[in-house]
Amino acid sequence: MAQPSYELVIGSQFVAQSEFNVIVNKFSGGELVITNTENKIMFTVKACDTSFHSQRSLQDEGGKTIATLREKIMTAHERWNAFRGHSKADRDKIFSVVTNRMIQYGTHVKVFLANNMSDICDFYMRGSWSNRNCTIYKGDSSSTTIIAQYIDLLFQMQLWQSPERFMVTIYPNVDYAFVVTLIAILDVMKSLAKDDASEVVAEVLMGL
Repeated sequence: MAQPSYELVIGSQFVAQSEFNVIVNKFSGGELVITNTENKIMFTVKACDTSFHSQRSLQDEGGKTIATLREKIMTAHERWNAFRGHSKADRDKIFSVVTNRMIQYGTHVKVFLANNMSDICDFYMRGSWSNRNCTIYKGDSSSTTIIAQYIDLLFQMQLWQSPERFMVTIYPNVDYAFVVTLIAILDVMKSLAKDDASEVVAEVLMGL
């Protein structure tokens, strides 16, 4: 299976030359703490929602904001944009994550880098997020070039514990800060979709 030679999106300081694993710890309120296998904190993802937008802040181990992840509202598709630092300006946009708003079976997400003006995505995620079985590919839905994947049965057994934990394998020469931002966006997308579905069910029940 082909592997990428070098995938840089956020910064060269976040590229490792060998394959390694990170552990994602999910706490209530949407906070994620990403550690290495020796339990050293690498990143933290914190909720920073506004009155109109769902947002997340990706911070390094020292608390410096690397990227701001922001939902774009009033679009036909569910879309999140990632910006450098605290910015929300188009000139600082790094990439966009797009999926249909319709309820999906499984995970199918397209990723477009900021300079991509075509309809062909630069990266693609598919699998089952709820089962912690999801793969990130370079290219579109036909690609077989994997840059990261998360599946670990040992950690799946702990899904009902707090914090929720799972492991992600990141391939060599891949920007792992970029991978973490994708995980954070996909997690909040699924959480918001679950909340919306719960509200619909509640409204139906109240109307009975």
